[in-house]
Amino acid sequence: LVRGTSEGYLNANLSGRTEPLNPSLPARLRVQTQSFKATSDLPETLTLLDTDIGIDGSLENGFQVDAKGQLPGKEGKIALAVKGLVTTAGAQKFEVRLTGKGAGDARTGTASVTGNLNWEEALALDAKVALDAFAWFNLLPDVEPPPVVLKQLSGDVAYQDGRYNAKLEAVVDGPQGAA
Repeated sequence: LVRGTSEGYLNANLSGRTEPLNPSLPARLRVQTQSFKATSDLPETLTLLDTDIGIDGSLENGFQVDAKGQLPGKEGKIALAVKGLVTTAGAQKFEVRLTGKGAGDARTGTASVTGNLNWEEALALDAKVALDAFAWFNLLPDVEPPPVVLKQLSGDVAYQDGRYNAKLEAVVDGPQGAA
């Protein structure tokens, strides 16, 4: 049984079970924090709020991560959800999803990234991105809504050997009409 509190860089509560003497290091842990900002350089709108992270698995087979939290945003809270299998080599079948105020006429919007991330030898990413009327500019305090509304975005993104490759499709609406 594990119970603890972290203070300083990360103020959090930790609870769960683990077998530290077992070579595969099985564990089921829960980390909860009310507020966390990774660096002081980040704007307040990127402070994680009410974050609850569940971790279940082993060092041998990987840890399934399921996390939920919020970002303050400029115009209301933005829900954050993260899921995936984290191993010593990378993150497999991960999903990062944001849900918040919609852009344009939409009441709510979403943005997500799903895919695989490898860091075993060199950083490599293979992912799909999707945005559906998500007011992304609410994440940044000094950015106003642009005159062109990004209604939808979808595509594939890859990174390997210092090079990006992306194929994206977008639906926008602006002063000159829809495109």
